[in-house]
Amino acid sequence: MSRWLRTTLIFCLAMLLSSSACLRTRVDGTVPKPDANAAAQQPMQAPFVEALLFGYWEAEPYTSNWVETRDIPQRPGLLFGWRMKLKEPYGKYVRIIERLTAPTGPQTWGPLERRHLVSSDHQVATVPNSLKVREGWIQRSNWMISEGDPLGDYQMEIQVNGRMAMRFVFKVVPDTGPPPAVEEEGEDIQDEIIEDGEGEEEEPAVPETGPAPPAP
Repeated sequence: MSRWLRTTLIFCLAMLLSSSACLRTRVDGTVPKPDANAAAQQPMQAPFVEALLFGYWEAEPYTSNWVETRDIPQRPGLLFGWRMKLKEPYGKYVRIIERLTAPTGPQTWGPLERRHLVSSDHQVATVPNSLKVREGWIQRSNWMISEGDPLGDYQMEIQVNGRMAMRFVFKVVPDTGPPPAVEEEGEDIQDEIIEDGEGEEEEPAVPETGPAPPAP
């Protein structure tokens, strides 16, 4: 092989390797970065939250069995909600903001619509409130299933005194149980508490269920 031919082959090989390196750099440079918005929607629990219990009342609010679950039956009139144990010492009351996102817009958000607390796409309700702290526990169990509420995944965000405390997902599932004996006052309970958003929410003391492991 002549010297000229060897030189040409070496030059071509060097150009080929250089092009390959440039291509790898270009490809590596276009790897998509993590979606900050998607990360912000992931379930989370703040360090100042010790435990979260989520579920529904089996029948009469505050007097019947509390069922701890992330699957809420699609049963009109059923009250559901959460209980949260805070690690840090707080005063007698805390300010909270709940943000509930439905998979699709429900037929109605009830009194929340009258107070302009529902998003324009009818999918998100944002509710401020004051809650009494009882031995480190706060609770809100006044969300109500209405006729036509969509099945599927719902997301709940809870802020406490301006700080994000919890973000989690629960499901509304088909109701397979017998109809409960729920009196019509249930809706009056919800309306009274929601309409008086600036005041305290008086609810019975949290039953001694024992601390649950932190929610995922």
